[in-house]
Amino acid sequence: MYIKSKINFIIIFCSTVSLFLIFSCSKMDAYKKYAAGGEISYTGKIDTAIIYSGYKRVLVYGLFSSDPKISSCTIYWDNRADSIVIPVTKTSGVDTLKTYITGLSEGTHSFEMINYDKNGNSSVGVFKTGKVYGDIYLQSLINRTITNSALNTDLNTQLSFASIDNSTGAFTTEIHYLSNEGDSLTMFVPVGTSDTILTNHQYGSVFTYRTLYIPDTLCIDTLATNFEAYQPVSGSTWVDVTASYIKNAGNPFNYSSWDGSRWGILSNWITNDAVKNAGGYGGYEKRTEGGALSMEGGWGLPSITNGKIYQTVTLPYTGQWRCSALIDVLGSAGTKYLTINKGDSLPDITNIASATGYFDFSSSKAGATINVDFSVKDSSSKVTVGFVGTMPGTSSTGAYYKITSIKLLYYIEKK
Repeated sequence: MYIKSKINFIIIFCSTVSLFLIFSCSKMDAYKKYAAGGEISYTGKIDTAIIYSGYKRVLVYGLFSSDPKISSCTIYWDNRADSIVIPVTKTSGVDTLKTYITGLSEGTHSFEMINYDKNGNSSVGVFKTGKVYGDIYLQSLINRTITNSALNTDLNTQLSFASIDNSTGAFTTEIHYLSNEGDSLTMFVPVGTSDTILTNHQYGSVFTYRTLYIPDTLCIDTLATNFEAYQPVSGSTWVDVTASYIKNAGNPFNYSSWDGSRWGILSNWITNDAVKNAGGYGGYEKRTEGGALSMEGGWGLPSITNGKIYQTVTLPYTGQWRCSALIDVLGSAGTKYLTINKGDSLPDITNIASATGYFDFSSSKAGATINVDFSVKDSSSKVTVGFVGTMPGTSSTGAYYKITSIKLLYYIEKK
């Protein structure tokens, strides 16, 4: 009984194998029937395929493997609504596909890439999507806002920009402007920069600007807003150039040395011995609101006769200039002059009329701004600015003045 069962199993197994072999041979014959010449030959597919976005176009990028049979690549898009055939000349290594597809509508497009050999054998398809930007996107772009314009201390036009969201792809602002020589100049202001200077800009002239965008990291095109015209600061005006020429201009003033309590000597200013009437110190006073330029006589201090505090500057521009000083407080006694003089010194108080310009502020009030206007006819002229005064040591009302700050201004003529 056991032997008979075993024989039956062998018969069934052999029958099954025979049927399998017969079926397999039939399928292979059918396969060969549809594959002319025998087995199907597959061509190597595109590797590392990338669709770079652009304005009404894309860039298709990929790598051809070392398969020497590749002779062409067909790129289909939008469910094979259109296509392009790229001839391929293979080298012994890996070759690169880079081709532009233009005239595309705005939006997202699907792409299929298939390689072929000279016999028409194809690779498997490689599918990718790519984005195309158009006029609708352009119309949505915003030009970065200029919030202010002014002249800086070098008489160059300075611009201030509002912030802009760089996640939109905005990365810089392009500006076209005229130079003082009449040439057309171009500069770029990155979105991370809020203030910039139009170096050598022709004062008062209108310029144009636009903001540039790269919409995404795969975009091959730089897109931009339309150019806009902007009128920067113009017309006749006084320009504060203090920072370029006056050292230690105050608010507060600084000292080079002091007595550790109240009196000191101003840094960057020349102070004559007559002013140093507080044990060798004078010209600087430490006050509650900060350091001040000071002359004081009386109330325990010796008198000051022909006291001088000044510094010499070289002015590069011809034309009208102004020296201003802001008075903190002052006493009614004494004689006090804000003085300007060409050269490297100030005249004595007895000869004050020989100065290029001066203003007697002995009767001015606390908090007043005093000015001396003067002209410069030669560039690179040396001019000395400062104070000349006499403070009696016997006045019961106090002989003193305290200056909060000094300013130097240049007058720009209207253009």
